[in-house]
Amino acid sequence: MTAATVSASAATLAFAERLSALAVPLLRSNQDPGRHVASAFNPTWFDALPLPTEHAPTVTLIDGARFQRVPAGDPTAHAGARTRSYENLHLHVGWIRLASNCLEHAVGRRVACAAYGSGAGDASLGPHYDDWDGVIVQMRGEKEWRVWRDPESSPDRIVTQPGDVLILRRGVVHDVSTPESSLHLAFAVTNHRYPTRAPTPAG
Repeated sequence: MTAATVSASAATLAFAERLSALAVPLLRSNQDPGRHVASAFNPTWFDALPLPTEHAPTVTLIDGARFQRVPAGDPTAHAGARTRSYENLHLHVGWIRLASNCLEHAVGRRVACAAYGSGAGDASLGPHYDDWDGVIVQMRGEKEWRVWRDPESSPDRIVTQPGDVLILRRGVVHDVSTPESSLHLAFAVTNHRYPTRAPTPAG
């Protein structure tokens, strides 16, 4: 598919199927706490999909360890050199909802999704770890990651570009910086079990 021929519906289905097929084997493997898959997606697919930042009702401004949640229409939402988090996109954006549901069915755990947008040098969290398995999809620009696979060793440096995927297992310490600009999705695969439908009574 090319940018000229792909439709939003085709891009939605292709993204959801590709994300699940790629991420599930890596999530089930305990061999690698951080796996970078370059060019996992054709980045032209993203041109046919609505930007997730246009659909989030609130924006969380991240300035080091300080968080400030504001309405998306608030003038401060786009002011200052801070990373912006657009949360709960699996509830508000159709193509992200489908991708999240595919992951949930495949791994049997609840999945939430947020987008993170940064400009050059924007403040972020600093070194930290998450309590979920992260499936990172780079949509725009570049993000530089430092990943401590072993707390006693030096971090690996990884740069994600549009179409790349980065799998970060829960508890893995990482830090990020933005050379120029970046927008990435973070699918959080939680420990909460995805509910299975109860059997329908016979008769």
